[in-house]
Amino acid sequence: MLRCATFLCAWLGFSLATAQEPDPAQDARVRILLLGDSISMGYHNTVAEMLGDAYHVVRPTRPNGKNFENCEGTTKGVQELERWLALEGGNWDVIHFNFGLHDLKRVHPETRRNSTDPSHPRQAELDTYIEQLTRIVDRLQQENARLIFATTTPVPEGVRPYRENTDVVKYNFAAFELMWVRGIEMNDLYSKVLLSLDEYQRPKDVHFTPEGSAFLGRCVVQSVLGKNALLLNAHAEEEPWKLNRESFIRKLENALENGMPTEGNEGIEDRERRQIAIDRQAAMTRRLLKQALAPAWGRIGERGEGDLVAMAGAAEKVRTLQREGYSIEHLLIDSRPGMRIPAHLYLPDPEKFPPPWAGVLVPCGHTYEGKSAHDYQRGGMHLARHGMAALVYDPLDQGERIQAPKDDDSRQQHWGTTSHNIVGGQSRLLGWSQGGLEAWDGMRCVDYLAGRPDIDAERLGICGQSGGGTQTAQLFAIDERLKAAAPACYITSLGALARTIGPQDDEQNLDGQARHQLDHGSYLLARTPAPFLICAAQDDFFSIEGTRETFRRVRAVYEAYGAADHAQLVVAEGGHQWGEVLVSATVAFLAKHLDDREIEVEWSNEVPMSPEEARVTPRGQVVWMEGERTIYDFIREHAQQLKLGRDERSGRSAFVPELMDGPMYEWEWSQVRRGSSSLRLVRRFAEMGATRTTSLWMDDAALVLMHGEDRRDENEESDPAPAWMLIGAGASTAARPAAAPGTVYFVDPVCSGDLTPTDRAWYGSFGPAGTDGAYGVLLGRSLLGRQVAQILAFAAQ
Repeated sequence: MLRCATFLCAWLGFSLATAQEPDPAQDARVRILLLGDSISMGYHNTVAEMLGDAYHVVRPTRPNGKNFENCEGTTKGVQELERWLALEGGNWDVIHFNFGLHDLKRVHPETRRNSTDPSHPRQAELDTYIEQLTRIVDRLQQENARLIFATTTPVPEGVRPYRENTDVVKYNFAAFELMWVRGIEMNDLYSKVLLSLDEYQRPKDVHFTPEGSAFLGRCVVQSVLGKNALLLNAHAEEEPWKLNRESFIRKLENALENGMPTEGNEGIEDRERRQIAIDRQAAMTRRLLKQALAPAWGRIGERGEGDLVAMAGAAEKVRTLQREGYSIEHLLIDSRPGMRIPAHLYLPDPEKFPPPWAGVLVPCGHTYEGKSAHDYQRGGMHLARHGMAALVYDPLDQGERIQAPKDDDSRQQHWGTTSHNIVGGQSRLLGWSQGGLEAWDGMRCVDYLAGRPDIDAERLGICGQSGGGTQTAQLFAIDERLKAAAPACYITSLGALARTIGPQDDEQNLDGQARHQLDHGSYLLARTPAPFLICAAQDDFFSIEGTRETFRRVRAVYEAYGAADHAQLVVAEGGHQWGEVLVSATVAFLAKHLDDREIEVEWSNEVPMSPEEARVTPRGQVVWMEGERTIYDFIREHAQQLKLGRDERSGRSAFVPELMDGPMYEWEWSQVRRGSSSLRLVRRFAEMGATRTTSLWMDDAALVLMHGEDRRDENEESDPAPAWMLIGAGASTAARPAAAPGTVYFVDPVCSGDLTPTDRAWYGSFGPAGTDGAYGVLLGRSLLGRQVAQILAFAAQ
């Protein structure tokens, strides 16, 4: 938040004396450059026609200026890129590009002409392809343009010259990794057209029918419009912050529109081919989710290295309680050096159910009591009574893991969603995340279960409700030791959340999640065809409509795979609760898929333990035990390490990283350093006397600036005088500082000044910009990064 008024002349390091207001009559069309092979030539006209007069779509042409030029592969791309970028004067707003189809074709080793011999080399082997694609990306990122990379479309058998679809997958995967690191948007045309190849692709030909090219064109248009639609609504003048909110939501919806298949039973007729294609897509989704969650453990210490080797699966058993038909072990499980996880392990009666047992991980949702809450005690009890071991544990800042507890153990302290946002915000500055921290704890608990001799490591599952449902979905997606999952009261869709209660606390918002088309259903698709049961409630605040639509889409893919019975949904009456219907369905589901048993669940409302009996630690909080460290200790330690490393860098301004008190992602810094694309005047609201106008501006991401201008007095000298920028003071209301000579520009970046939201997140107040900050995370660009880029872009005007 840049809420405080700040003079920026000295801060920006240059004078704005010659800055002029953009001419509103200038051509405001969005300039789009399409670079690609003959596939893109096929969809070019569809893109140009659908976008209409507000967009100017250009692609390279042959010397005659009439016929489209085939941009071919990265070899030609490196040679010709400068010429293409200079077409019609350059200055592109959007560059949509693709290379790969020519790179992976076979060529004669001597003549380099197209070859049908599979033993011949590729035009550009994978390492060469990535080296040349990196050079192209390096050059494109010097442009002041939004970049979108399109994946290479599938290759059928029998094409000439010789190509293999396995190469397409490898090249796409390598390109995915490069674009992820560089923060470049992806338009995954491969996945979008994969299940409709019989309908859209020509036989034994890489090219598409007119209908197929039109389909790909629509996919490109959706990708382009995701961040370039002008969104003006009835509230713009009265409450202009709502314009930004609607812009965030529209971008989110557009980014996710083609993220999951809508059909899974058409296109590829051969089941084996469908399964191979779906397996590859699932592996790619898992990889992306691991990249989104991994930094929290990668920065602390890799799994299987250093101190964590000795700690793997380690735990202290505090005591055991005997109950009728089961027992409960009280445990302290090692998470990382100096940090332990209080947990309850519910074990079946060994005489009735001889070990080894199936093991079920039960992460808790947002309850103050954590593992000791009645719903989680009943869940563990019913799993054990029906023959499965259940490990119920405290997440960070719940139960006996409050990280900054008060001495009286009062609820009037930070816990749950509040703490998750506090820890998440601090962690994000280090490149960690709350979701990653929780995933690490979950995997250490899986380590413990898998290491016990009385538990079968090949029969592990997971279930949890609310925040525990989030952890269930995320852990299931990335940890393949978990064979079945039953997330409860969580799975819906990001779009449905945006149109109802908005984004939730930090662990539910992964960096760039929407930008990489990872929706709630992606957690399940990442493990196709592993069994899952979505547990939902009809009147939950998590949209039931979103739940049903996500289930429909995911089940279609399972059906195409031949595993429709592995995708299940149960909906209970009532609200957000893990009660009899959902717990019973979960126990029966896990018994079937982990133990191959069909059971009838015998329900009991019994609560196994009193608060005193449920306590694992001596005083009720693990951080009060000798030698324990808090998550804030780890954050502080790692921040200091980063600071020492940053102080040693050279050749780079430290301004933005220091402003954030932590390093920005390299790609984000490059966006800020280059500034935004040219600002466009959207609407002039009012003339307020002779000295000020209030206007609405838009940058390339469809975000809004309020601009007020105080012109120089007529009596002032005509020599150029400095121009001042007053940030976040309220562009339409702020008073001109008496001491400021020359022109003063009152600029309100997104979520500041007169653009400050007046609502609050439904689960608590985390500042007026909390909701839009979460959208920024999901879309892969920080709110602060947007604000700084807007300020620099306005300065450049």
